[in-house]
Amino acid sequence: MAKKIIKKITTFLVLAFAFLPSFVWAQTTPIFSGGDDPEQEGVKGLGDALGTTGVTAESNLGDLILKYVNFALPYLALAAFLGFIYAGFLYVTAYGNDEQVQKSKKILIYAVAGLVLVMLSYSIVQLLTSDLVEGIGA
Repeated sequence: MAKKIIKKITTFLVLAFAFLPSFVWAQTTPIFSGGDDPEQEGVKGLGDALGTTGVTAESNLGDLILKYVNFALPYLALAAFLGFIYAGFLYVTAYGNDEQVQKSKKILIYAVAGLVLVMLSYSIVQLLTSDLVEGIGA
């Protein structure tokens, strides 16, 4: 029991020290460098730091949501594809084990449902942000 705890703590410390420099020194210029207006202290520096990330470039909330949804959907589709791969691996290596076959079928059903959900959400987002909706609103 104590060996497991020591092993977990050691692993955590090694990973923390391995990735700590990238977190600490990732920002080369201070974000809150001040500004001309004392009431806007740090806001100018924050805007300059975020200006190249595209976070502040969106003019409205809808465009920002669209950007994040379009960013997340390929990763969700990849997760569904990996679910297909894992379910197939479990099914092939079941060797007549009914419990493992049922588990692979369950994973396959969830992967199909996830992929359908990803495709529907992409379709809905594209429909709601298309010229069709803008034409109806006008």
